[in-house]
Amino acid sequence: MTTPTHSHNAWTDKGGHVKASSESDRSASNHDLNAFLGSLRLLWWQSEPAKRGGWDVPKRTYRTRVDPTLGCWPLVLPWLMADPLLTCQQAMQRLEQEHPGLYLGSLRTLQRRMGEWRITHAEQVVGQQMGAIREQENSQLNSKKPTPAGRQLDR
Repeated sequence: MTTPTHSHNAWTDKGGHVKASSESDRSASNHDLNAFLGSLRLLWWQSEPAKRGGWDVPKRTYRTRVDPTLGCWPLVLPWLMADPLLTCQQAMQRLEQEHPGLYLGSLRTLQRRMGEWRITHAEQVVGQQMGAIREQENSQLNSKKPTPAGRQLDR
């Protein structure tokens, strides 16, 4: 087996003797190098096809850890029902005030849980919001003074 030396035109054999390389040696080594580099692309492509959709990987249906928001959900749910526009960040701040350090690092899990709740209760949430808007509009209309008949409202 030959190994390259510092000179571009010389190679050393197993015994350490320097040999001059010829054009045919260089073209053969270039061909071998190109073949090797070409095979790398194929090897890479075959190495992890699951990342590129090549394998049908079954979806994981089990948890890898215990849900950290399981204990706080009974606290968050009434807040969410009272204020459906409550953000996860606001809920985490309230949890941190009531239980310091207990639910750190579970923001994303709480976001998923609140998102799932909003999806399943969307009609109820929208109905509550529409009811609140109607009440506000009615209270604004009722607070205006009635105008005498035949007079125009000033705008």
